[in-house]
Amino acid sequence: MMMSSQEQAPVPAKMFQVVINHEEQYSIWPEGKPIPEKWRLAGFSGSKDDCLDYVRRVWSDMRPLSVRQYDRSRNGAGGQTED
Repeated sequence: MMMSSQEQAPVPAKMFQVVINHEEQYSIWPEGKPIPEKWRLAGFSGSKDDCLDYVRRVWSDMRPLSVRQYDRSRNGAGGQTED
């Protein structure tokens, strides 16, 4: 069956994958595009909203890894200072 000019096939939803860098910072990246240098797959893919929800759940400390490590070395294991 042919589609009329007014009918169009549904556009597939764009899929994304969650990526992480050496500083444990997260981002999302379109599936099928080469992952940028110094980034790697974090093990989750899905719709843009699903990926963003995943990042919100797992990325609880936005500080880069090097800053967290520095804070821990100065302030003990917790990395938190008292106000």
